[in-house]
Formats: sequence, structure tokens, C-alpha cells
Amino acid sequence: AAKAALDSAGRITIPQTLRMFADVSSSVVIAGAPNRLEIWNEEHWLSNLTAVQNNPPAPELLMELVG
Repeated sequence: AAKAALDSAGRITIPQTLRMFADVSSSVVIAGAPNRLEIWNEEHWLSNLTAVQNNPPAPELLMELVG
């Protein structure tokens, strides 16, 4: 995780270490979370999305996330 400020064109720079960790090179998905934005490699996002759709978490676990 890293804090980022917008430049004059409204862009952020993602540090190289985080780009490598997330395997981000071209196509990405930006997902809104309660207190942050997550930037995902598009293939990883789709794979995780399919996994969650095929085996959804228990409702009580979701309640812990939303309080």
C-alpha cells in the first residue's frame, strides 16, 4: 500500500515495487473498497471474481467487512 497524490492532470504514479507485486503492466481494474482503491491486474481480478462467484463467502464473514 502507498499513499498517492494526484498530479495536475489528475493522475497518480504507482511505485515500481507495487507494480511488480501486483503484476500490473497494461490492463488493470480499479476497484473501490470502503477506504481505498485497489488496482488489480485484469486477469488476476477476473480469476478472483470467478472464484468468489463459484464459492461465495459466508454471509457472517461479509457482515464483518461492512460492520
